[in-house]
Amino acid sequence: MNQFWVLLCAVVLWCADAILLPGAEVVINVVETATEAAVPCRVHLKDSAGEAVLSEALPSYRDHFVCPGTATLDLPAGEYTYEVERGPEYVAATGMFTVVDGAKNNVAITIARITDMAAAGWWSGELHVHRDVQDIELLMQAEDLHIAPVITWWNNRNLWKDQAVPEQLLVRFDGSRFYHLMAGEDEREGGALLYFNLTRPLPIIGATREFPCRWRFSNPRDNTNRCGSILKSPFGGTCRFGLPAGRLIRLVWPTITCAAAACMKMKLGANRATSNGFPPHAATECGRRSCTTKFSTAACGFLRRPAAHRGCYPIRWATTASMCNWTAS
Repeated sequence: MNQFWVLLCAVVLWCADAILLPGAEVVINVVETATEAAVPCRVHLKDSAGEAVLSEALPSYRDHFVCPGTATLDLPAGEYTYEVERGPEYVAATGMFTVVDGAKNNVAITIARITDMAAAGWWSGELHVHRDVQDIELLMQAEDLHIAPVITWWNNRNLWKDQAVPEQLLVRFDGSRFYHLMAGEDEREGGALLYFNLTRPLPIIGATREFPCRWRFSNPRDNTNRCGSILKSPFGGTCRFGLPAGRLIRLVWPTITCAAAACMKMKLGANRATSNGFPPHAATECGRRSCTTKFSTAACGFLRRPAAHRGCYPIRWATTASMCNWTAS
């Protein structure tokens, strides 16, 4: 008897919710201006209250989702705003639409390409990718990326712990897009090391903040697991010991990583040095140590070119495939 009343209450609440929040099907179609063909993209959709609207059927992250050019959503009636992007080689499209209860709503959006860097030999990529492997191809298409090593293992987490490592780690799709399934990250005291071109995960699980030394895991004499490494946020001893040992191929200076809102104690737009001689983004200990490391390594002759990294987990436009030593065959 009690189960009957519980079920009845659930049905009543569901019906009340449907009555109070009427909605409709919304189909979003995004096409490229020049070709008029559907184009994968990233969609930032907000309701009238400014809350992000995500799709349960498509890859989502915080305030956005990506789609192959078409997305179907069931939305409550009301006004919505959108911003559609596809990396910096496209002009972002913004606008709004109104959902009418009970009617099918079609939203047509066009985005225009402003340049084609791949045609000139410049390949877009992102070197710090923490996303699900099953979503990576659509994510790369939506951001118009050609290169993306996927971080599948890092401190105390390993995607391959309970499953076999694929025989083919480098995957090519869509003609000129590549991703590698064995990138990793060792993020401990003194900065984070990103590893690429591996054939298996490094045994870093169980390592403490400072022991064992991270260079123990990146032995250049290990021909069976040869990799390139990039130091993200180089503000500790990791950089000072790694550069002379020849273990680093790139440095990611934390111009954005350490100058984020949590670290910045300055007015936005200020361009001059602070009273202690450091640039504005070095207002914290993290920033000061980063700047000191940067200038000291340059003064010693260790001229490692910086990696174009934006310090964010959703993939973005960065630099070339040469860092990962990938070649198209």
